[in-house]
Amino acid sequence: MKILKKSVFIFFALCLSSFQQDKTKRFFIVAYRDPEIMYGNIKQVIELRPDKIEGEEPHLCPYDTTSFDKNGNPIETRLGIKKGRCLLISYKTKYDRQGKKQETMIDDGHKMIYMFNDKGYIVRSEYYSTSSYLLDYNTYEYNSAGEIIESQSYRGQNDSKPTKTKFEFDLDGMLSSISGDRWHRTYQYLSTDAKGNWTKRTITDHTLGRVNVDTVICKIAYY
Repeated sequence: MKILKKSVFIFFALCLSSFQQDKTKRFFIVAYRDPEIMYGNIKQVIELRPDKIEGEEPHLCPYDTTSFDKNGNPIETRLGIKKGRCLLISYKTKYDRQGKKQETMIDDGHKMIYMFNDKGYIVRSEYYSTSSYLLDYNTYEYNSAGEIIESQSYRGQNDSKPTKTKFEFDLDGMLSSISGDRWHRTYQYLSTDAKGNWTKRTITDHTLGRVNVDTVICKIAYY
């Protein structure tokens, strides 16, 4: 999956429900990362993926780095740190006193704001330009366990044909697949740490008849 792929999916993961440090409930990481269930008092998550440069052997490089405050809220995500290349983009998120996301500021001046339902889940996000013009908005549906099952992405206020993305989780609450109109991605977990968070998995991407398999490493630091 290319970081710069122009897809509303780039923005959807910014908008999932807030992460909380409670092993009895399921909550998701935010800020571009795939929706995850994670446990413990997390300080930082670094995801390492193969950096495939033509003519070179693939090697693992930081794909994204997400930092959390002591309340378990993701406060900053940096994307695109790869060999010989600079940071592509970063996100910073602000929360209110109740721990609800207020807005996410992107370093290019764009921002996102959020709407919640009565359960505290984000059901709509809006993406604005530097001149406060609505560029995109997304809506989200959840199952009874609080897992996201579908997002719909709209290009502007008058878009009547949204792009749909569907999500599936296994019996342990781990993300098992994500599907779009012309692509499908599956996940297989190879190892976890003592707190139950995954540390190694494969991602198989099916896009327009092509199949790509990546092995991904997750490094987690706890408070």
